[in-house]
Amino acid sequence: MNKLKNIILSIDMFIACVTTAIIIVITIAAVFMRKVMGNPFPWIEEVQLLLFIWAIFFGGSAAFRTGSHVGIDIVAERLPKQARKILDIFIFIVTTIVLIYFFKASYGLTLQAAEKLTPYLRLPYSVVDIASVLGCALMIIQNAVYTYDKFTGKIKKEDEKEVVEVYTPQVISPDEFDTNDFKTRTLTLYADGVL
Repeated sequence: MNKLKNIILSIDMFIACVTTAIIIVITIAAVFMRKVMGNPFPWIEEVQLLLFIWAIFFGGSAAFRTGSHVGIDIVAERLPKQARKILDIFIFIVTTIVLIYFFKASYGLTLQAAEKLTPYLRLPYSVVDIASVLGCALMIIQNAVYTYDKFTGKIKKEDEKEVVEVYTPQVISPDEFDTNDFKTRTLTLYADGVL
């Protein structure tokens, strides 16, 4: 059961990676065809747009699953644990409401775009727009799972971050200074403000 759950929950990362890889390959091929062969692909922008949209929405879902979205948490880090939990619940609720709104709007757009065809490949625009519907649905699920895991302690809490040891420079007395040692000389000149 856990293996099936992991496969379902990581389908977003797979789709985002595959679409990004395809974008890279076809872009290199398009540059080669245009610059070397003098025969550009007329459909390249259309395919790139489709793949970028799929990569963005499914990559966004993967970012929710791993808690990798950019956030400014200067204030949140200074809050007591109980206040931080309340803030996290508030953020979850607001994010979910916004994603539900985007889901509904994307669904309506997808239905409207079913009759409209892309210029070169003649695909319905709903093939492009369905990525936003699926991506928003997955983001809602991933956000709920991440928030649940965060509150149940399955995710390492932010206040228990790993302490990283920082290198502190050493003062070298003139007697210990070896002018033949390039690394020591360079570090000393840098510390003295010469470099």
